[in-house]
Amino acid sequence: MQILLVDDNDDDRLLLRHLIEKHGHTVFEAHDGLDALEIARTRKPNLIISDVSMPRMDGFQLLRTAKQDKTLKSIPFIFYSAIYAGNREKELVTSLGAVSFIEKCTDIHEGWNALKGFLEAGISQSAQGAEKILDDDDEEFLRSYNTLVISKLEEKVREMEKEVVKDKQTVAILMESEQHICSDLKQIEEQLKLTNEELRVRNDALVIPEETLKGVQIILNSMGDGVVVADTGGKFLFVNPAAEKILGVGMKDVTAYTWSDYYA
Repeated sequence: MQILLVDDNDDDRLLLRHLIEKHGHTVFEAHDGLDALEIARTRKPNLIISDVSMPRMDGFQLLRTAKQDKTLKSIPFIFYSAIYAGNREKELVTSLGAVSFIEKCTDIHEGWNALKGFLEAGISQSAQGAEKILDDDDEEFLRSYNTLVISKLEEKVREMEKEVVKDKQTVAILMESEQHICSDLKQIEEQLKLTNEELRVRNDALVIPEETLKGVQIILNSMGDGVVVADTGGKFLFVNPAAEKILGVGMKDVTAYTWSDYYA
């Protein structure tokens, strides 16, 4: 079966095409009603599956135009939509000649199961009532069509208003969270100030008085044993006179030497 799939949502169209082709059918694609009419007139599909809400020409207008075209009016037409899925929509598309209305599902496989039965029934059964039309009454069609479109627009506005309220609530929550974060940061900053002050006090307590250092140096210089003070890297910091004689290093250039110079 050759099927024309009409949907401006690329993802939905791709998923449905994959499922249809997987079951052995050929698929042509159109992005809106105008594209669909052009493809239908050249490809002559066995079935048209169309979304409702599309740019340039929507599904209602596509169906009505197809049913007024002598070369297209016998092609079975199925609606596949999530937005226009109420009883009024189904009544309108049925009066225009659609043979089925399938609601888009979150699970694409559910939508396929609904379509599967129709495809398995075959074209001969599907074509029954395919040429039915709304008595060619433009006024009645426009009245029904406008009522549905306006209703959906109003519904969309209400949904948008609800979203605006949610957004305002979200902003309020975020602002409150920001205030809490700022307060927490100030507390952390104050704690850091206290910690730094404590560290300064402790550091001052660890500083050895100059008198004590002089006393230690006098003791080290008077010792007969050599004494060397080095940092963790082995660099000399201090040598007493006994160490000077042993190592041949004076205090003037003591920092130029390390333990590795003697124990390489």
